Amino acid sequence: MFSLWKKLEALCMIKSLANKLVLKQRLYMFRMAEGESIRAHISEFVTLVNDIKNLEDVKGNLLSKDKLNNELGPNKRSDGQGSVLVARGKQESKKPDRNKSRARSKSKNHEKECDYCKKKGHIKLKC
Repeated sequence: MFSLWKKLEALCMIKSLANKLVLKQRLYMFRMAEGESIRAHISEFVTLVNDIKNLEDVKGNLLSKDKLNNELGPNKRSDGQGSVLVARGKQESKKPDRNKSRARSKSKNHEKECDYCKKKGHIKLKC
C-alpha cells in the first residue's frame, strides 16, 4: 500500500508541477484580444487565477495529509477530535482567572470613597 501511495504521489507531483508551470505561463502571457469584451476577459483571468490557487491548495493538502500520516504511523487514525477538545479545555480554564480578578477588585472598592457622594464602599461608577 505504501509503495502505491509513493508511486501515485510521484506521478501527481510531476503532473502538478507541469500544470503549475503551464498555468503560470498562461497568466504571464495573458492579454486581452482585440474585440473581446471586458467581462469575458476578466472572467477568464479570474478563472486562471483560481486554477492556480486550487492547484497550490491541493498540493498543500496532499503534503499535510502525508506528513500527518507519517507522524501518526500506518495503524493510527486521526479525525481531529483530540485537538478540538484540547482547544476547548484551554478556553474553559481561562474563565475562572478572570472571575478571580474581578472578585479582588470588588473587595478593594469597600475601602474606597465615592467621589460623587463621599460615602465609603463604592465608587462613582456604581453610585
